[in-house]
Amino acid sequence: MNKNWLPIEKCIHRGLYRIRARNFSIGVYDEKRQIFIGIREKFGDRYLFPEHYRDLDRHSGTVKPFELIDMYPYNNILLDQKLFDWLNERIQKENEK
Repeated sequence: MNKNWLPIEKCIHRGLYRIRARNFSIGVYDEKRQIFIGIREKFGDRYLFPEHYRDLDRHSGTVKPFELIDMYPYNNILLDQKLFDWLNERIQKENEK
């Protein structure tokens, strides 16, 4: 494992992380499914998309989390409009920095 990114054991459920991944640069960690969820943009569409942690899935996992930046305020992580809107707002705030 590359020591430059956080091990999965250090990732907090509902944590929003700055990451390196194939399809997005910040994502919420869902411990139950062991995935990070972010907003993917493809062909002009934007939608919620799961990515796997790099060391858990060497074939399709691309997420390398580097920094905890916020906590998703709701207990359940559902692929719904509430999560999309919250992530979209956080992306805008991160882009303003």
